[in-house]
Amino acid sequence: MVQQTRYNSLDIMKMFMAFLVVGIHVGTITNTDYPLPLELLLSTAVPFFFLCSGFFLQNKTIRTQEENKTITKYLKKTLKLYVIWHLIYLPIDLRYMFHTGNSLWQDFNIYAQMLLFKGETYFTWPLWYLHGLLIAVIIIGLMRKVKIPLPIIWLTSIVFMIIGNAERNGLCQGFAFVSTGMMLRCYMPHIAFKLKDHPIYPTFRLHSTLIYFLHMYFVLLMFAFFKDNQYPYLSWIVVFLLTWMTAYIIDRARQRKAFRWLNHLIA
Repeated sequence: MVQQTRYNSLDIMKMFMAFLVVGIHVGTITNTDYPLPLELLLSTAVPFFFLCSGFFLQNKTIRTQEENKTITKYLKKTLKLYVIWHLIYLPIDLRYMFHTGNSLWQDFNIYAQMLLFKGETYFTWPLWYLHGLLIAVIIIGLMRKVKIPLPIIWLTSIVFMIIGNAERNGLCQGFAFVSTGMMLRCYMPHIAFKLKDHPIYPTFRLHSTLIYFLHMYFVLLMFAFFKDNQYPYLSWIVVFLLTWMTAYIIDRARQRKAFRWLNHLIA
């Protein structure tokens, strides 16, 4: 078995990108037009998470030397997270699902289509990433199972991205970014420089994951109280800090025996 290599610099970057994702959704719900340089920076956030997913998936494959088993385990974990987090946001979905003027069956049908084909429902905007990740890793897993080399998989993903005009889904974005992350780990592993181990890095990794998935509750809470919000930058910071505080509480609680079930929120 290959010795595990830690890429602590990516954990720092994940926390920063989680901060950017919060800004994206605060800006969306407040109809804020950020300056172009900031918009360009914000647009890197979700692709970065896909890249990291591919990078660490390939890193684990190299470490375990069991590609099929590693990919299967990864898919099960991602599917579990997808289901759990959609259940966590179900109260919000129910609030909006039955106030459309449609019949109960129509509302359920719309919800099911969003859940299965888009990966996000009414305000579960961050969860399309998990849906895209599932699609991307399924495609990559199937191609690797028939021994297609990773560089060919990567080139194929770029073709799909171009044909699909980089549409926001697993085939046209997730596939390309995840396979790119895998390629980076294979051929440019030193692109993610290593830092001396410190407990803060895995903490950043865990907290950034919780912030990414949790923050929409606080975005919606802010919107409920301040519909005509004129301070999007302040709201961005407040939402981020409130979500981080909640992530910290969850992190501390999960270390107690009675709350170990909270680990299912992250793995």
